[in-house]
Amino acid sequence: MASSISSSSWWKTAIACTLTLAIPSAARTSLAATLSGPITGGEHGRPFTSSVVDLAAHGYVEEEYFLTGTATTYAPAPGTTLGSDGRWDIVPAGTAPFQTRILVRRPEDGRRFNGTVLVEWLNVTGGFDIDAVWARVSSEALRSGYAWVGVSAQRVAVNGPAAIPGVSDPLTAWDPERYGTLVIADDASSYDIFSQAAAAVGRDRLRSELDPMGGLPVRRLLAIGASQSAHRLASYYDGVHPLVRAFDGFLIVGRFGRGAALAPEEETPSPLRTRTDLATPVMTVNSESEVLAQFAARQDDTDSLRYWEVAGAAHQDAYVDTVIDAELRRDLGLPLPACDPPANSMPFQYVLNAALDHLNRWSAGRAGPRGPVRRLRATGESLAGARGIRSGRLALGPPRLPLVTVAVKDGMPAIERDRFGNALGGIRLPQIRVPTAQYGPVGTPEALRCDLRGFTIPFDDEVLASLYPDRATYERRVAAAIGDARSAGFVLGSDVPLLRSDAEAAPIP
Repeated sequence: MASSISSSSWWKTAIACTLTLAIPSAARTSLAATLSGPITGGEHGRPFTSSVVDLAAHGYVEEEYFLTGTATTYAPAPGTTLGSDGRWDIVPAGTAPFQTRILVRRPEDGRRFNGTVLVEWLNVTGGFDIDAVWARVSSEALRSGYAWVGVSAQRVAVNGPAAIPGVSDPLTAWDPERYGTLVIADDASSYDIFSQAAAAVGRDRLRSELDPMGGLPVRRLLAIGASQSAHRLASYYDGVHPLVRAFDGFLIVGRFGRGAALAPEEETPSPLRTRTDLATPVMTVNSESEVLAQFAARQDDTDSLRYWEVAGAAHQDAYVDTVIDAELRRDLGLPLPACDPPANSMPFQYVLNAALDHLNRWSAGRAGPRGPVRRLRATGESLAGARGIRSGRLALGPPRLPLVTVAVKDGMPAIERDRFGNALGGIRLPQIRVPTAQYGPVGTPEALRCDLRGFTIPFDDEVLASLYPDRATYERRVAAAIGDARSAGFVLGSDVPLLRSDAEAAPIP
């Protein structure tokens, strides 16, 4: 039953088309919320951040729902402080009413569904929602049958004020007819809003005619978020997740070594590491742009933690630019400005596709398609109570991969580079193993936000000729690099043809 919401009658609509959500028993700090929708109508007749990918061509549907309730806020437990080791002890501090939206993309036919829902903390750096992880992993999500749910968890993207005057357009201003009733008091509510959104789409949700998952048999929930949202997920994992247990795994993308505050007036330690006493698997995947900021927060991989760094990649690259540019042109009439040199073209998305596949298998208790599983002794409630771990069994997990090479000189870390200026170490895609360009992590000018988009400077013909005497030599080296990437586990077999196509387009004489 669809709902057309106006700013004066949302409560009447909610009476006609609502569902009180069942919060899992482990989520004792979350309160019941009410779901209404699917939402229709409004000035634009579609959701903000609706997909620029043709979902119907993949057998997917997109629907929007409103989530209404009371959010728990959190604070450090009395007598404790929030430490850099991430082993936070937090307690409920208060409550605040909210109404926000979730955006759902799911297979229409349950036979296409792989059982996993990706719950994305929508990025609000620009003062509006951006589906930053979806922008990179949508190809893998669609071909492998994931469902995706975007959560508007933060005030700035719902109610403002404008983070960037003249550019930012929060939901209530973008379409007041559709979104005029939405309200989030402040970001102290955001963590529990995210938990309650998970309850709305998880395996323990109440089943009725009003089901945002369309009756799909959900088995796992993976929390995902990039950049600003990565910082909030880092704090969520360290503090909120041990209380709520709403997710089976976490994919944190592009984190600059810090977390986010529990409330606007609170401080957060920096650097912030991922706590290591939980069994719920978490993967952090960083581009080269975040390496130096993350350096002080680097930590060894554990039975529940993987940390990857991709050499030559940028925080916001040319691939994700195409998605963001399409959304900004359509929704705000503001194309992304051009950068000179052009934005970084290292295909970070292939590594994220592989990371997602690894995390999904890991959270299900598998190391890979035929990977071994070893038994762990549960050493406390955190292991025994973790979701996605069956009978105390934990998969060996994704591969442990080398990090970008960093040298500390005069107390300052610096990335070591080859003679072309490309980073050494780290995950090395074929584009950096067999280079045709310099791939920089920080672009110019900063005023156009090109700093986050990095740069690509192609080699001239003389350099290319010195590296590759003929095209056959280049293609042999690329083929070997692709094979190594696939064997090492940071490229999926389904992306190998795309890597080959990239190589074919290279300007080798």
